Amino acid sequence: MAAVSPSRAGGAAAGAGVVPLSPPRAPSFASGIHASSVEYATLSVSGRYATHNPACTEGLAYAEGSLYISEGVAGVSQLLRVDADSGTVRVQLPLAQNDVFAEGIALLYNSSLNTNVIYQLTYRHRMVLRYADQTDHFEPLEQMQYAVAEGWGE
Repeated sequence: MAAVSPSRAGGAAAGAGVVPLSPPRAPSFASGIHASSVEYATLSVSGRYATHNPACTEGLAYAEGSLYISEGVAGVSQLLRVDADSGTVRVQLPLAQNDVFAEGIALLYNSSLNTNVIYQLTYRHRMVLRYADQTDHFEPLEQMQYAVAEGWGE
């Protein structure tokens, strides 16, 4: 796994270890948003850390110095919070159902809970798992169902 450090466009010189993100495409006419008003970033590789789980990284998010990782393979899927500087796993939560294949994640701040809430998709179980990000654990909140056959995410 490679740790990345985000920077604003123009803030980091392109070169070895820098992964430039493409400027956003112009949105559809109906959206009313212009591509010139959307910010984008470049990412630079700041370190590499070994992982020991045979699962694949299916979801990755960054917030407040931590990488949030959704690893997926039926039987060993899990959710992790990893210190972005050291690569140390701070919180690890194996999925309770062994046959679930974890997919992408998203983080949203929830002001009523005063913490980030993690939304984790599942591949074929048609579930979104919600967790509150606590200091030393992920607090399960709920499982939501969705209608599409497969959940995918980055």
